Amino acid sequence: MNKASLAALVVAGVMTVCAILLIATTIRLSAFSRRRETGIMRLVGASKAVIQLPFILEGVIAAVVGALLASATLWGVSRFLIGGWLAREYPETAFISAQQVFLLVPALILLGALLAGISSLLTLRRYVKV
Repeated sequence: MNKASLAALVVAGVMTVCAILLIATTIRLSAFSRRRETGIMRLVGASKAVIQLPFILEGVIAAVVGALLASATLWGVSRFLIGGWLAREYPETAFISAQQVFLLVPALILLGALLAGISSLLTLRRYVKV
């Protein structure tokens, strides 16, 4: 069981790195496709923060929507698959309940928004120069 927990942590770490790289690539492509608009914003004297804010908000909003979808999926799996079928098949095993999932939802949303915001900010800091 300890090896399975360690393997799950390693997979979670790899997925976190992949999420950061995916967010950075998406934000970079979004900034590249809107380079004309950002150029106009530079010409009229917009600050670096004003230019970067729409891209950061785009990443954070996408991350929050993704976290909400992941939370709903986690609740559904916990309620119907784990609580319904696995709990009956293996009554001596302690599984996570659907109510305990609600404790994880705020942390999942906050972590997703924070990860997207920091990743977007670091990506745009190198790409959008004023």
